[in-house]
This record gives sequence, C-alpha cells and structure tokens, in this order.
Amino acid sequence: MTTTTTRVGIVGYGNIARGAEIALQAADDMELVA
Repeated sequence: MTTTTTRVGIVGYGNIARGAEIALQAADDMELVA
C-alpha cells in the first residue's frame, strides 16, 4: 500500500498555528510547506 503525503500551508503564526506546526511535525503523513 502506498502512502500519500498531505502538504499543509499555514497562514499567520498565532497560537493555533503554533499548535498546528507541532502536530504536523509529529504526523508522518503530513508535510508543512511554505
């Protein structure tokens, strides 16, 4: 079975975005993009 990576962009860098960044770093199937 192939694994697909979901690419995620964050607009702004408030408290919610910081939490999202930490969660994305922990997720193997997600990638934070600029």
